[in-house]
Formats: sequence, C-alpha cells, structure tokens
Amino acid sequence: MSKELAPLSDPGLPEHIHRKADVDLKAAKKAERQVGILFLFSVLGTLLFIYAYLGIDEDAFIFVPVLGSTNAHQLFLGLGLAMALFFYWNGGSALGKDPYARS
Repeated sequence: MSKELAPLSDPGLPEHIHRKADVDLKAAKKAERQVGILFLFSVLGTLLFIYAYLGIDEDAFIFVPVLGSTNAHQLFLGLGLAMALFFYWNGGSALGKDPYARS
C-alpha cells in the first residue's frame, strides 16, 4: 500500500448564471424599487420605536384580541424594533442581489 497521496483536480468555479435583473433593465428597476421600499419600511419601524419610547406613557394599556390587555409602551417598542430590524435585514439582503452592486 502506497502512502503517496494523489493530487486532487481543481474543479474551478461554476459558470456564472445571470439573474433577470442583470440583463433586463425593467427587472433591474423593479429590484431597485423593492430595495427602496424595504428600507422605507425600516425607517417607519424606527420612527415607531422612537415614538413609542418617547411618546407613549408607560402606564397605558390597550386591548389586543389575541393578547388581551397589554402594555402599549412595550408592545409598540417591540413592534417598532422588530419592523426596523426585519426590513433592514431584508433590504440589505435584497441589495446584495442588486445588479448595480459591485462585488
């Protein structure tokens, strides 16, 4: 039995597959609009968070059908932060697929 290792062949990179937005200007404009809308929703979530932090009294309670009576301050802080982070992450992910992004 030989202890020599056979070299592995380098398979190289797979062939690049163009996305629709890479070749179609209309699809590229649509992708750009989608990214802009996602970042706009992130800004709205941030504004909701700031408003909840500064403008809603900590003793205010509201009734939500599934949750029952809940603290409005905590509810809108959580919703605002969740919206801001969710849409920011999705906008950044979609931006990585944008045809104008340089790699």
